[in-house]
Amino acid sequence: MSRTDRQAATAAVLMALGAPAPFWPLTTSGRQICDAQGRPFLFAIPSDDRDAVELARVVSRLLNEACGVPEAGVAAPLDPDHLDAVREETERAGRQMGRRVGGGR
Repeated sequence: MSRTDRQAATAAVLMALGAPAPFWPLTTSGRQICDAQGRPFLFAIPSDDRDAVELARVVSRLLNEACGVPEAGVAAPLDPDHLDAVREETERAGRQMGRRVGGGR
């Protein structure tokens, strides 16, 4: 899946702000939206009794669409972009746990 110029520009702006895509709701709170490095980026704070967790999911999906990042379930398992994302996430998780993980292409 290739990005449009607008999607590439959006991803570049967010990267310049220190928030690389993809984004997802942090599962422990559901309200925090994290960037690709697992750092909190946004907080979903609804102004009334809306579901904050669902709001965080929708905002994450919209940010990812704006950056041209497919949803996790949409990416083809052998797509190079998907494999790179899986490798990066594995390495990030390993670093958080203090393990050295490697490999790749």
